[in-house]
Amino acid sequence: MKVLHLCYSNDGGGAARAAFRIHTGLCQAGVDSTFMVSVRYGDNKSVITAGGKWRSLASIILPTLNKNIVRLQKSNNPIIHSLGVFPTGLHRLINNSDADLVNLHWVCGEMLSIAEIGKITKPIVWTLHDSWMFCGAEHHPGADDCGRYRKGYRKDNRPVGNSGFDLDRWTWRRKMHYWKKQPFNIICPSQWLAQCAKSSMLLEGENVVSIPNGIDSNLYRKINKKQARNLLNIQCGEKQLILVGGVSVTSDKNKGFYLLQQALEHLAEMGGREQYEVLVFGASRPIDTRCEQGFKYHYLGQVHDDLTLAITYSAADIYVAPSLIENLPNTVMESMACGTPCIAFDVGGISDLIRHKQNGYLAVPYETRDLAHGIQWVLQDGVQYRMLSKSARTNIECHFSLPVVVKQYQCFYQDVLAKPRKDTNGC
Repeated sequence: MKVLHLCYSNDGGGAARAAFRIHTGLCQAGVDSTFMVSVRYGDNKSVITAGGKWRSLASIILPTLNKNIVRLQKSNNPIIHSLGVFPTGLHRLINNSDADLVNLHWVCGEMLSIAEIGKITKPIVWTLHDSWMFCGAEHHPGADDCGRYRKGYRKDNRPVGNSGFDLDRWTWRRKMHYWKKQPFNIICPSQWLAQCAKSSMLLEGENVVSIPNGIDSNLYRKINKKQARNLLNIQCGEKQLILVGGVSVTSDKNKGFYLLQQALEHLAEMGGREQYEVLVFGASRPIDTRCEQGFKYHYLGQVHDDLTLAITYSAADIYVAPSLIENLPNTVMESMACGTPCIAFDVGGISDLIRHKQNGYLAVPYETRDLAHGIQWVLQDGVQYRMLSKSARTNIECHFSLPVVVKQYQCFYQDVLAKPRKDTNGC
């Protein structure tokens, strides 16, 4: 079996890292797997760049054009929007390859146009790392979405407050047109996303399953907390260390960093400044530190390598993921693999990972007092904490370790290849 994965990059974001882990696990299991990207990191020989100099140039120019066009629409939804409008010819390279099937991942950033996806003649497995595939231009529906991805993007159900050219409707209609004869086999990493996909108008009647992302549980494992803190040069004495992090953790509103700061305000009112310190990865120290409310913060900046991340999770007492919406976040999975319990809002697919008061704490969505309560609850008792830590690690080993996940991928691939392939308008 030869599998060709397509993803915008092999690092630099949660979707890329999750996709590359699947590819790595398949290679370790003996599958002939290749990973094709627009932007390549490192020198792994199984990672190839799509196209030549034009593709490299296009990976810089086309996303910029996309951003400029997106400004034609005024939307209350702050999530990233992608158009998939510029042709790159990549579908021809896919169709001429010797792959038995192609596994799409995050192929935005104008890596593949919507029209070109409709022209792929290989069997398609598409791992969804967000909701873009079945929505309009948005990568997740907004709070005031009105269920457009379920009911169709009509003029009469556009969210109140949106104005300008309706790019979401235009993009969704292009998907409906170009993909009407293209059969898809959809993998959703979380049960929540699978339910959203199944209820969407665009994926009606398609093959949708839920298979989680995987993690190397030998690499992400518990490290002695004192040693981990020494390696990071963090001296916090007897204080408990609250960790938060991820790509653009302080600048991306969806990451909810401002909600954690509100929760810290509640903790400060109860004397928390003398009890907790905050560790942040994915951002550097801001110029204006007034928002730190008197807590001591440690900033690690961008962290990309797995070993440093494992040390970082192990150094912390808890990891907080205050995101407004998430699919199946790598950071929560990584933290739990290191035996560090997590607190998060009960949104999206987070409950697939965190079992409330069994291996962490699920707060009522966007209730910052409950988030603060969760921090206190997890850390209040040593015996309970050790139970939560052990349970978090066990959950990852049993359900999310790479060998477990890769077996599910292999079975799904075999089922897809065993099905008769419908004719498409490929060229």
